[in-house]
Amino acid sequence: MLNGKRHQKGQMMVYVTVMLLVIVGAVFYVFDGYTISGEKNRLQGTADAAAYSVAAVEARNLNFQAYTNRAMIANHVAVAQATTLVSWSRWLDRTAENISTVTKWIPPLAVITALIAQAASTLDATLEQVMRMANSALDKLILAISASQKIMHANTVMMAREAYSDVVKENDSEVDALYTLTSLDSFRKSHFDFSKQYSPDKAYDACGSWSSGGWTNTGSGFLGWEWSPPKWTAPGSEVDRQYSDEFRNILLKSRDRFTTRRNQLAGVMNKRVTVPLVSEFWMERDGGTELIMNTKNCGPYFKWSAVDTLSMHYASAEWDWGVFKGYDDKGEMLPVGWGAAQSGNNSNDIIDFRKAHGEKPYWKRNGMASGLARWEFGQQQPVTSYVGMRDFRALAEPGLLDEGPGLIVAVTKPANAKGLQTATELTGASGCAEQAKKDDFMDGRMVSVAKSRVVFRYPHDLHPRSSGTREYGNLYSPYWEPALSDLSSVEKISIRIGVGATGNGAGAVGQACNDAGGAGGTGDDSSNNQNNGLPESNTENGNESPDSGSDDAEDSGGNDQPPICDPNVTV
Repeated sequence: MLNGKRHQKGQMMVYVTVMLLVIVGAVFYVFDGYTISGEKNRLQGTADAAAYSVAAVEARNLNFQAYTNRAMIANHVAVAQATTLVSWSRWLDRTAENISTVTKWIPPLAVITALIAQAASTLDATLEQVMRMANSALDKLILAISASQKIMHANTVMMAREAYSDVVKENDSEVDALYTLTSLDSFRKSHFDFSKQYSPDKAYDACGSWSSGGWTNTGSGFLGWEWSPPKWTAPGSEVDRQYSDEFRNILLKSRDRFTTRRNQLAGVMNKRVTVPLVSEFWMERDGGTELIMNTKNCGPYFKWSAVDTLSMHYASAEWDWGVFKGYDDKGEMLPVGWGAAQSGNNSNDIIDFRKAHGEKPYWKRNGMASGLARWEFGQQQPVTSYVGMRDFRALAEPGLLDEGPGLIVAVTKPANAKGLQTATELTGASGCAEQAKKDDFMDGRMVSVAKSRVVFRYPHDLHPRSSGTREYGNLYSPYWEPALSDLSSVEKISIRIGVGATGNGAGAVGQACNDAGGAGGTGDDSSNNQNNGLPESNTENGNESPDSGSDDAEDSGGNDQPPICDPNVTV
């Protein structure tokens, strides 16, 4: 006692104790919020990455088809150039020989023109041998490229499965593949329906013919006879013909000027000689290369045919009542040189040059020289061996498209997985404030959903078209890329049904929980809880139900216990 007063101690203990409990509860609450928020973001990132990886595989497939289509077109054009070079060298050889023949009586020119003719003949023989080897090599390369399209397209789904598995495994090993939903069945169908293989051989499998009609004894009709009118049989597949024509048009537009129209002359050959008030004389060179049918198929997809001519043209003076009006073009006067060549599958694959070129302006302009080219080279062995257009791929969907196949992914992890344990579970305490309990999850599981697709995006800002037109999706331009997209209301409902979050525990995941030993279930989940591959398909709700894996329990990412499945959860 001091000054008659007693000091009391411990009066703040109760207050401090209460405050400590509040602080501990707040810490637990914040810890739970941080943990669950972090894991939710991680799971969503896993879902996004998994969906995006599948779309990236599909975009790579579509771009591969576009690159290989362009590669085939480039090699077809190279065959056209090789065939054209043979035609041009034959034209040069024939022209030099004709000029040498005319000038052999002129001593100053005879030696020069003879040397030129000899050099042209040597060049022609050499080019023919080289171009034959080039055509054969290019044809084999086209065949290999066509086959690579089939292999790539067939293996894309398998590569998507592997990409999905690897991405999920690397991003979050706690993701439970047994309860992971994917629309792989829908993706697989869209993948094979979005683009298809088309065959020029099927476009015109026959040239078309009339079946013979007549009276047949059928035992019915007029006195047991029936009249069958003649019937036209259509040639081949209309769909293959439509897409083969499209490929052919792109191929023809990809040619250079040397293989389209050869009508240029240089130097003195391009000069006009005028006899005043009488006539004018000049030289005209013309020629072209066409993609035509072969001897086995009526489709214009299998042979390149080239013609080159040089002729002298003239125009006579035109008078009207004694007044000179100019010179009237009379056309071809004298053929000077000619040459022609065709590619082909074998030595017998020969098509009449007139049939291939007869309606073209360059054939008609130098008609006499064209006829001589047909007569001299019409039976020459083709520049073998070249089969023509091969099978190729194109978008099968009609209309203007900017989007391709995609995927919807719903990845899940159990509420008792590592990283999702609450403060109460970690400390063994009870009655503490928890941000989330198992009953707050969808059937006792955390779920994240993502949707991906492939889109065609031509860089109009970098490469604007002079015509101002827009390019839509196709398999000739490699501008396909993956993208994430929002889910529609129907897709969200489908996912909720799939994860059993409709209030009755139904759905793929709800059923899987029951089968695996959750609420109301008796199954054993000790060895089938992890499988990082894509699940097998379940077409009941448009998504995919899980397939059972075979990994050991120690590889299950810490999820050693059966999932907590609450059939009374509502969302």
